[in-house]
Amino acid sequence: MERDRAWEAWLIASSLILALDALYLTIATNLGLYSALKPQRGWYVYFGMYAVLFGGLVSAVEADFAIGAFLGFYVFAVYNITTLATTNYDMISAFTDLVYGTLAYATVFEVTSHV
Repeated sequence: MERDRAWEAWLIASSLILALDALYLTIATNLGLYSALKPQRGWYVYFGMYAVLFGGLVSAVEADFAIGAFLGFYVFAVYNITTLATTNYDMISAFTDLVYGTLAYATVFEVTSHV
């Protein structure tokens, strides 16, 4: 199924996920989460690449809150399980991140489902 206003959906999704992530990561790090993970040099480039790719996914797939929640849960579960297995990442940060990812994806997919 082709989305009529894919460019608009991409722009909204990319911008919204950047804003949500910036807000969430600021709050989470101030609360002491993610202490085992340190930003790498040039992190903002990867952050931007993530937003561009995520916007592409949202603009290509017409979905609503439930599908967004499923995709967010799946993507963040894979990331958090991998990070738990390969670093000193803690369970509280992983669980918080999983909940955030599920809700953030659900929100962005729901917002863009009206475009």
